[in-house]
Amino acid sequence: MDLHDLIQLAPEDFLGQGVLNKFKDAQLPFLFKVLSFDKALPLQSHPNRKLAEQLMKQEKKESWLGKNETFVDPNHKPEVAVVLSEMFQGFVGFRPIEEIKDFVRDVPELRMAISEETAERFLKLSNEEAEEALKETFGKVFDDEEKKASGLLRTFMERVNREGNAAFGEKRSQEKYLAEVARKLHNQYPGDIGLFGAIFFANLVVLKRGEGIAIQADVIHAYVDGDVIEVISPHPRVRDRS
Repeated sequence: MDLHDLIQLAPEDFLGQGVLNKFKDAQLPFLFKVLSFDKALPLQSHPNRKLAEQLMKQEKKESWLGKNETFVDPNHKPEVAVVLSEMFQGFVGFRPIEEIKDFVRDVPELRMAISEETAERFLKLSNEEAEEALKETFGKVFDDEEKKASGLLRTFMERVNREGNAAFGEKRSQEKYLAEVARKLHNQYPGDIGLFGAIFFANLVVLKRGEGIAIQADVIHAYVDGDVIEVISPHPRVRDRS
């Protein structure tokens, strides 16, 4: 039986009166998961409520074509993950613009991936202007992926294996786990230029057992390694802070 249908039969038994009083309907207000992963999940973001509603309407219009219905409800999905393992590694949100500029300036393979012209233009922008240009610059990594992956990724990983964190430039070389995570991603997804998108543009988050992180709608994220308890709230009455 579908969980939603089961709850409808006896909402107070399954949800409790307190939940019913707060959310005003017989709908499960959260999804609870225990996740254990030893292979990195892809970079993703959950749409905010307005975009989720739009995408669901679009899915319904196109479903007659036989496409999978990716968006099955119109709600945003803010989530909280609490670490169960000794250590968790993941990417959450974009890095501060100063850190991204450090990589663009100091990592020759990244400069070539986004083009020297784009790199020079990006570095000359103020931090406020660079924030506006971030989407375009990030997207440049994924232009002609196969061509870039065949050369730039191989060259970069050869330097990482020789130099360790020093391959990331002087300013960022003191950041822990960069070389370790780069090797891990490359071993799991050989030839995937998405490694550049994750490690140079997204915050690398390392947490210990009992620590946690909250991820709002529209925030890019990817779990890399560890075990977590994850709670996602798809309920429309949960506040969308995006």
